[in-house]
Amino acid sequence: MLNFEILRDNCIEHWYKYTHHEFVETLRLGTLPKANFQHYLCQDYVFLMEYSKAWAYAIYKAKSIEEMEFAYKGVQGLLSGEIDLHLSYCDDWNISKQQVFDTVVHPNNTAYTSYVLRCGEKGSYIDMMSALAPCAIGYAEIGARIVADTSSNQTDNPYQSWMNVYGGDDFIQGAIDFKAFLEKIYTGISDSEVVRQKEIFKKATQLEIGFWDMGIEKQ
Repeated sequence: MLNFEILRDNCIEHWYKYTHHEFVETLRLGTLPKANFQHYLCQDYVFLMEYSKAWAYAIYKAKSIEEMEFAYKGVQGLLSGEIDLHLSYCDDWNISKQQVFDTVVHPNNTAYTSYVLRCGEKGSYIDMMSALAPCAIGYAEIGARIVADTSSNQTDNPYQSWMNVYGGDDFIQGAIDFKAFLEKIYTGISDSEVVRQKEIFKKATQLEIGFWDMGIEKQ
């Protein structure tokens, strides 16, 4: 039997480093320099574009209507909601659309998106879901934690709206649904496949850490 909790616990040190990264903590406290956040926003736009392609790969790899519908919902949420919201958020931070479109992709960003897309090109539908899970579930866990943390700066925090999005009910429910879907598609897989999914999830989690590192380094 395999589920999200087993995947997470298999790389618990990496998961903690990802969900409690310095970048996340400085957002929580409102101390992250503005330039670093602007840099992150531009890089994250590139990531979301590639992440959408990865969800589209999952539609192609699906072996049932249920699998196809779940992947389609992921693509639809990104293309009709999150990406537009992201561009609007960039505008709030004085980043023009042209600046976003002209973003020079950071190597850490390329490493992550290339890995996920490679899972789509070379791997199975289940591989795709394991590679996509750290982002979809991790951001919701981060958001929920920092919104609930009484030591978070929620008085004059310039990043409060970011915290509210990822700690909001819609995003958290999406993560809950993802966890339930993972458990369903993992049902009956072989022992060797369990090992494979653990490694894919672990690698994607490590690449999430690299993405936060990029935000701290800025350039």
